[in-house]
Amino acid sequence: MLRSNYAMTAAEKADAREALKLLAGTEITLLEAARRAVKGQRALRRAMFPAAVDEFVLAKIKEGARHATVDWYDERLRPLADVIGEKIFDTINRAELKEALEATFPTAPARAASARACRALWRWAMHTENPIAGADITMGLDFKGKGPTPAKPVPKAPKVLSIAQCQAILDGMPEQYLGALGLLLFAGIRPEEVAGPQKEWMRWEHVSTKDKIVRVPEEISKTRKARPLENLPPAIWRCMKPLGLTDNVCPRSARALLQYAKKLAGYKTREQAGPPWPHDALRHTFATYALAFTQDPGQVAMWLGHEGKPEMLLTTYRGQNSADGMITQGLAKKFFMLRRQH
Repeated sequence: MLRSNYAMTAAEKADAREALKLLAGTEITLLEAARRAVKGQRALRRAMFPAAVDEFVLAKIKEGARHATVDWYDERLRPLADVIGEKIFDTINRAELKEALEATFPTAPARAASARACRALWRWAMHTENPIAGADITMGLDFKGKGPTPAKPVPKAPKVLSIAQCQAILDGMPEQYLGALGLLLFAGIRPEEVAGPQKEWMRWEHVSTKDKIVRVPEEISKTRKARPLENLPPAIWRCMKPLGLTDNVCPRSARALLQYAKKLAGYKTREQAGPPWPHDALRHTFATYALAFTQDPGQVAMWLGHEGKPEMLLTTYRGQNSADGMITQGLAKKFFMLRRQH
């Protein structure tokens, strides 16, 4: 046993040398091996990676982290959760995490930033009151110097759901989620603004079917600025069946709604194979169809809560394709005529 002054006996030094020989050729340090051994003496809490991200972001909010800090973590971990999917947190290894980072973020700076966010996530996971990780697998992740990075990378085109996929989601979505689906698909509100990790969720008092206005309050808004959504195309109001004013529009976390949407649209879930769900698919779908329908980037920017120049929407969303082909005004009209068929 180590003495109180941390000096090592000859026997302890011999043990350390033998341990280092066993670890030679691996990426595991002696300290990490010791931590794994200690953590292994008690069962870790089982948590799926996306749920762990939600819990981590919520912990940052409870700690009183600045809004910008919380948003920074959310923007770098949420796309990664979409790629990794419903996998038990402590079963993810370094190689899998590195592969997911490379698949999610196209540039070295973006991967490096997300790796830093992952490091904070894993350290929280190891030291939270009920740990969900036994070791920090992010040690050694470094994406600097991986080749030249374009000064101004071309943004990836958002993947847009087809009319048939949107119809399938509308028809198959459980009734209790229909109002929340309307906010995501026909108003472009972010899932985390409807029912995300923060304490406050969208309530029916924020949705006026009489005045045809949706209000996103500042305590829910990602930008921490309140925004009203007026003059929305009528498709959203066909989804709205308000309950009590203080009731949440979405009965559970929006992640549950998205799992239904993925399955109904034919994307990969825990239960079925398929292509990966595009990041922010419902919001991107709304933005693309809304821009083609209105031909008014300023109006669409206001609905989305964008603070940049409206012209940026034209670069991102104009002329995008779905399985139906290029999104034209005629196709957009069909999108906003969608209604539940049963």
